[in-house]
Amino acid sequence: MNQLIEKFERFVIWAMLLLLGIVVIVSVFEFAVLIFKVIFIEPHENAIAFDINHLDSVFGLFFSILIGLELFETVKVYLKDNIFHAEIILLVAIIAVARKVVLLDYSDTEGLTMLGIGFIILSLATGYYLLKKGNRIKNEKNDV
Repeated sequence: MNQLIEKFERFVIWAMLLLLGIVVIVSVFEFAVLIFKVIFIEPHENAIAFDINHLDSVFGLFFSILIGLELFETVKVYLKDNIFHAEIILLVAIIAVARKVVLLDYSDTEGLTMLGIGFIILSLATGYYLLKKGNRIKNEKNDV
């Protein structure tokens, strides 16, 4: 029974990896089309290349692709090691929060929300730092 469950789990993970790969490829294509459109089709009269208002969509899609790539890496590592690595999960979270910060409309955001986002960033960065430091100490002990 356990062997059947493991095969099913592997099938689901491979299906997720394939579908996520398709999403990333389509997103990269859409990103290229967006860049082409912003620069060549809808140029802004007072700017060199494009209107500043287009940056939200450009950066939003860019960060979404980065998140997709990190999720892809997470699933790949899980297939190899059969374990989720906290470092990769934290990187995905940091990129997701960075995406939110870049796209945030500060004129409509309350101070408490900004404080909360700052606390989330600080927490994720501290967790990532401690995880890297712990791995470095562990590697130093293994080298001795």
